[in-house]
This record gives sequence, structure tokens and C-alpha cells, in this order.
Amino acid sequence: MECGRCIVQRKSKAIMTMTSMWQVCCYERTGLHRAAGEGHEAIVRLLLENGVDKQSTSAHRRRVLHLAVENDHEAVVRLFLDSGVNKEAKGYDGRAALHFAAERGHESVVQLLLDSGVDKESAYGHRRRALRLAAENGHEVVVQLPLESGVDNEAKRRDWRPALFLAAKRGHEPVVRLLLESGVDKEAKGRCGETGLLLAARNGHQALERLLFKNEAETTAQRRRF
Repeated sequence: MECGRCIVQRKSKAIMTMTSMWQVCCYERTGLHRAAGEGHEAIVRLLLENGVDKQSTSAHRRRVLHLAVENDHEAVVRLFLDSGVNKEAKGYDGRAALHFAAERGHESVVQLLLDSGVDKESAYGHRRRALRLAAENGHEVVVQLPLESGVDNEAKRRDWRPALFLAAKRGHEPVVRLLLESGVDKEAKGRCGETGLLLAARNGHQALERLLFKNEAETTAQRRRF
């Protein structure tokens, strides 16, 4: 009867063999790429112990850490972080691990990455930050995590599509409430001058429209007092 380690070794060799067969059609991913993406913790550990290159990328710059993060494999992500993988490394489109986790709403992985000390202000593309990606996709809990970790709330002023703007446009009322409570700029505007209130109204989000109108009125009243 095979021991547990022997089974893992056999599966690891099988994955490596299979990888060599479809390297061209699968963008030259290694066995570690496949194990990370599928969440095979024991195989990932064994490959790392045997010196497999954890910083390697596929032909499309797909990184093993990103694959584990995308698929919400927290235990595998932890293995990579403990092994010293470059947690700030960028993928083919400039996204880092935190961007993938925030966009997909993987709460535990986002927390793990924040606890490991990743750059929570890191941005890619048109200044797309983790906070904005979570807000845009309606991930309320994930929005709260970077806010609680001390993310620079004023970073929104450098974005032409602020977090509040995107959450309002998509009708994510809980996220909008959370952002307002955190003190974001209620009057933040998009590239063409649109406000969250305008986008909520334009897209038929009536509850959000009333909420943002009320906040705008309160802000105006406060200014008049001073």
C-alpha cells in the first residue's frame, strides 16, 4: 500500500508529464502552474521543496501565485507567501495578486495578502486599485478590508473613475453606504464630470439616487453654516 507521500510524488510526476505534453496549447504552463490553479496543496508543497521555480511565468506571463489567488485557494496562496514568492509581481496586464483577489471578492485571500504586507495602494491600467476593483464588483466585505487596513482614501482624487462613482453606476448600495461612511469624497467626478448621483439616476438605481441626493444636500447645508 502506497504511503501518502508516494501518492503525492506520483501525482506530481503525472502532472509534470502531462504539462510537457500540452505546453504549446496551454501557454507553456509548468506543473506548478497547474497545481496552483487547481489548488493541489500537497503537490505544490512537494514541488517547492524540490526547487521548482516559483517565480516562473507562462508565455502570457501567468504567475503561479496569481493562479492560486484567482481560484481562491487560500492554503496554496499561504504556501507561496511562506516560500518567499514575489507577492508584488505583475501579470500580463499589470495586475498584482491583490488586484485579482479584490476583483473576484475572495475575502480570506485579500486578508491574507494584506496581512503579508502587500502594497495596498498598488495600481494598474487607469489607476485601478484593489479598493476600486472591489467596489466596482459589489464586494462589500472586501471593500471594508483595505479601508480597515488604512488604505489611502484620498487616492480616489487621482482616479478618473473613483470607487464611489463605479459602485453607484452599478447599483451596489451597500458598498456606496460603506464608502460614504468611510468619508470618501461625495462629490468625486468621473472623467466627463459625472457624479455618483448622476450615474445612479441615469441607470435607474432609485434607492441610491435618494441616498446620494440626501448626502449631497447635507454637504451643501454644512458648507452654508460655515
